[in-house]
Amino acid sequence: MWLFGAAVAAPCAAQTPWTIAPDTLLTAVVPLDGTVAEPTFTFTAFEDTAFLVWRRIALDVPAGWTCDACDTGECYGGVPIGADFPPIAPGGTGFFKLILTSPGTEGAGSAHLYVHPEGAFDLGQDLHIVFGTAGALGVAAVGRVWTCRVAGGVIHLTGLPSGTPVELRDLTGRCVARTHSDGLAHALAGPHGPAGIYLLTCWLPSGPSTLKIALR
Repeated sequence: MWLFGAAVAAPCAAQTPWTIAPDTLLTAVVPLDGTVAEPTFTFTAFEDTAFLVWRRIALDVPAGWTCDACDTGECYGGVPIGADFPPIAPGGTGFFKLILTSPGTEGAGSAHLYVHPEGAFDLGQDLHIVFGTAGALGVAAVGRVWTCRVAGGVIHLTGLPSGTPVELRDLTGRCVARTHSDGLAHALAGPHGPAGIYLLTCWLPSGPSTLKIALR
């Protein structure tokens, strides 16, 4: 078991009978001229009909901006707490997207969603969208520096924005744990497993950033 702050990091999810594209983390540039940006997740069922539910976990939108959610079923004129997708037949697709506009002001924000099969919350997937004007995203991407220090079997992380996805894998590529930061300084304790070299990846707005660490 891994402890991340006060939360327990869940084991990496098993393969699900549906896929998400293009990735579980999207970055969207929102123009200053009022042009719409539409970061979109596409879901494909590949075995049985998929009955999926999406839930809003967190949403941070700059003041004065508009942010609307749309899925395969409808557009909501805002971002509700969640909704059910229409059933996705094998080989078929569904989608979720945010429609974002800026009134001409710089800014950046983020959305954290969770998508899971109906009646099976523990088989879901976290989705993240980082969005903002080019200038604001540039500052976030270039100026973000994070550090990692291992002491006494505890991984100490600093400099991560709240909600940053964090993933630990061994050198075979097996995912040991996955969680999210909850502040700018954290202590990640564990694991109950063999000592060795692991890969720690933090999913920043600019993309994944990975460090190789030794755990004893």
